[in-house]
Amino acid sequence: YDEVLQAKDKKAAITPDEKIALADSMEAHILRAVAINPNYGAAWQMLPGVSFARFDAQRERQQKSGGAGPQMDRLFNDFNEAIDKAPNNTEIKRFTVSYVEYLATSGGNPNKIIAFCYNQGYERYYKKMGDAQTALKFLEAAVRTQNEDERLFNALAEIYQKTGNAAKAQEMLQRAAV
Repeated sequence: YDEVLQAKDKKAAITPDEKIALADSMEAHILRAVAINPNYGAAWQMLPGVSFARFDAQRERQQKSGGAGPQMDRLFNDFNEAIDKAPNNTEIKRFTVSYVEYLATSGGNPNKIIAFCYNQGYERYYKKMGDAQTALKFLEAAVRTQNEDERLFNALAEIYQKTGNAAKAQEMLQRAAV
């Protein structure tokens, strides 16, 4: 972090590889902290942000040099790990949904985004935890990929129906049938 501030003070640009190295270093410290105290909620809150910073730097590096692409699987594994440890943490849910919305509208792999959002939204939050509102946030983020996915629309229809929004449920069923 100090390196980032020093670089900004010098008006120097930080390369994508330097950003990746910083994210890796931050992640190592976070993982060390949770190894010491597995219930360290603030550390779990930081993990998705650091993971996304790495992913974004990998994407930037690929755009500049054509190198290896960003590791979306690793990103979603980190998101999943943080959610596993603190599924009711409002900030983790909010950050993760925001990052997924960004990916959905900026060229992320739609199939991976939909699979992650379905697993988190429908399977975890709706089916296991009974949290329809969080489920809807994840599933609605996946809709932003503009990818027509029958399973996604059926899940949304079920939750909308359960929450009393019959019109939206019908809309999703119509989209699922296409």
